[in-house]
Amino acid sequence: PEKKAKAKSDLKAPQVQTQPTPVRGSARQAAEPAASRARSMRSSTVRAKEAINEQAAMDRLQPPLRTKKMEEIRKRFEEGGAEAFGGKGPVAQKRLADYEAYRDVSDLPFRKNPQLRIDMQAEALLVPYKGVIIPFHCKMIKNMNRQESDGEQHLRVNFFFPGQGKSTDDFPKGNSKTSYVKELFFKTRNKDSFEAVIRDFKEVQKLSKNRDTEFELKAQHGEQ
Repeated sequence: PEKKAKAKSDLKAPQVQTQPTPVRGSARQAAEPAASRARSMRSSTVRAKEAINEQAAMDRLQPPLRTKKMEEIRKRFEEGGAEAFGGKGPVAQKRLADYEAYRDVSDLPFRKNPQLRIDMQAEALLVPYKGVIIPFHCKMIKNMNRQESDGEQHLRVNFFFPGQGKSTDDFPKGNSKTSYVKELFFKTRNKDSFEAVIRDFKEVQKLSKNRDTEFELKAQHGEQ
């Protein structure tokens, strides 16, 4: 009987493994940071898209804004001179004689069949005459106009000459026999050729005005 009682006492109760009861509050607290991060990411994405769209809109507006700004600067110079920009005084204006298209005859562009055109690099009107090219710097040209008559295209090129807001001092020095070209007249049946000349001339005028305005601004403020 004693042995049986001892054997019974050696028996151990089975161990039961229990899992902790989940706490609903802790799960909700763990989910909140994830939701916050998701909201933050969505907000950042929206702001990035808005910034990209805004930059794209600004890029589209840049060319017109620059053109408008340059026009405003030019008008301020015409109306108020250097004082409109806090400058020290007017800058000496360039004379027509100061503009040079080519330094030497050898610099003229050669073509087997020369045509009336604008040399954009030299800013010169190239006029073919009896097998040679006569260049006129675009600064010497006052304006151009084209008309059509009887199926022909007519182009009139008007030049500056003394007495139209320009004095003889503005032109290259001559002598008593010096004469001035007042206008040139051309005609053709090819409409595109004259349109190209007028288009390139207007582009040269625009570039030249912008360059002169920037030059005057830098000169007024002592920039090199």
